[in-house]
Amino acid sequence: SLADRLVLGLGLEGQAWLNLQQCGDCVLNLPSAPQWPQVERLARATGRAEVPAAKQAMGYVHIADKFALAGLQRGAADLVLAERALECPLQIEARLASPMRAETAQDAQARGFAIVELQVLRVHAHEQITRPGSEHIDTQAWQPLIYLFRHYCGTGPPMALTFARSS
Repeated sequence: SLADRLVLGLGLEGQAWLNLQQCGDCVLNLPSAPQWPQVERLARATGRAEVPAAKQAMGYVHIADKFALAGLQRGAADLVLAERALECPLQIEARLASPMRAETAQDAQARGFAIVELQVLRVHAHEQITRPGSEHIDTQAWQPLIYLFRHYCGTGPPMALTFARSS
């Protein structure tokens, strides 16, 4: 993430890739570490109606309403067509920053995944994770869920702040 840009890698066999190709809109719903059970409920779920053979072999099944499966409440986005998971402390509305170029699409097909650039349009943050009177996330208050080598992890206390003044 830099400024108002995010870069994501997406598997081509998932519904998220198809959705981005169709409308270019998405919402990144970022859960906190204690929400890992809700995320795990989605582990073998795909919104893709025709589950690709490779995903079937891994035990994936089509779930039309992944919000219900995870026990999350849907919320309308302000600027994009995708929906927000209201329980997630951070929700980022974004849109594909530029159309996929033909050579990029061919490269993606060969790799099995695509790298996409998104433009952030709006950020929704729960009040409990923001610094009062600012638009900044309080890193002491929010402990995001991190998926690291197939393990759900949280974060430890911050070690330092970039560009901090020396005493």
